[in-house]
Amino acid sequence: MTSLAFGRPVVVESDVRAAAVGESRLGAGRGCSSFVYVTIGTGVAFSLIIGGTPYLGARGNALILGSPPVETTASGAALSRLAGTASAEEVFERTDAVGLVRDGTRDLGRALAWLFNALDPELLVVGGGLGLRSDYREAAVSEMRRWVDASDWGHVRVVPAALGADAGAVGAALLAAERGGRRA
Repeated sequence: MTSLAFGRPVVVESDVRAAAVGESRLGAGRGCSSFVYVTIGTGVAFSLIIGGTPYLGARGNALILGSPPVETTASGAALSRLAGTASAEEVFERTDAVGLVRDGTRDLGRALAWLFNALDPELLVVGGGLGLRSDYREAAVSEMRRWVDASDWGHVRVVPAALGADAGAVGAALLAAERGGRRA
């Protein structure tokens, strides 16, 4: 959505779509005709990029990953809530929370496999605070590989977001420039 406020263009977009655009134009998805960006942080969401553009879905809800949404067990908010900690980082420091982390990566891996099986993208780019944690990401990807049905599953590429924590801000700036009539 774009509007004019204070004489300047204002662009409203979801954080996951903005990050996906950033990765599409300047990050890990650059040069791919299609890829899926997944953010794993406070919540869990995804964006399918086709030809450099996020697919919105019929009602703009092509963001929710899983049914029920996998963020109920695999997000930072879910892990800290389930463990009774103030942050997800504290969960990783507790030996009694290993099962929660395992359950989260299991559920996340299965949801990622569903994305690959349904959408067949060239690449999966993973960002967000937990997604950039190599131990968490790799455990989920290991589970994902068990469930991907494609005959050439060994060629499934999964990479961390090249723009890291800045992917959303970079994408938002690109979208604001493009939708505001400027060339990014």
